[in-house]
Amino acid sequence: MMFIMLSGGVRREGVAKLKVQDFSVFDATYNIGMLHVYAGSKKWHYFTLLTPEATEAIQYYIKWRDTHGEHPVKPKAPLIREKFDEMMERRITPEELSPASVSGTMSRLCRRAGIDDYTISPDHSFRHFWDTMLINSNVNEKFKKYWMGLKKDLGMDIRYFEPKNPDTKVKMQEEFMKAVDLLTIEESNRLKKKLVEKDAVISENNVTIKTLMDDIQAQIKSLQQERR
Repeated sequence: MMFIMLSGGVRREGVAKLKVQDFSVFDATYNIGMLHVYAGSKKWHYFTLLTPEATEAIQYYIKWRDTHGEHPVKPKAPLIREKFDEMMERRITPEELSPASVSGTMSRLCRRAGIDDYTISPDHSFRHFWDTMLINSNVNEKFKKYWMGLKKDLGMDIRYFEPKNPDTKVKMQEEFMKAVDLLTIEESNRLKKKLVEKDAVISENNVTIKTLMDDIQAQIKSLQQERR
């Protein structure tokens, strides 16, 4: 729940309405996730992206539910379920969260961490954090507004922000990757991202080298044929 707010900038109402089928992997190389927020609303629905850290946490959570009695985890089940007692999971149908329960959970987490939850809005503060990190990362303002669900501010440009559009998908990833490090909480997960980036560079260099070698071989073969 916390990762969805920190990484995706989703409001508490949006978190409460998410289904398992609303979560998908946007980019497998970096394990960038995607959420279809308010998927049941033609007017308000939008997509937002998740850091590899948040994506991995959700994948683990779904797998944990599947191996602890909720098998199979159905596509239309709540992404974050209301109650999950390991002793009674087979008798409890997954129910979606209420916005109030999202706020209550965040307040309890704040108190456990020694933070006064009366002076801040625990759930909405994560959205403010997300907004600030994207601003600090120089993410394109229109993409930021779309990922916040502020579709009315985009006017006719809203048609551009459909992830099914290949050009849009490339640009979405470019913009979101600018903020991934600042949105990532655990340092170890930042290091994982750097390793993936290095592997991508090495792979690209290997392809370039192979292309050059093939070109050289072709030129040598062409010269040999001319001499004959």
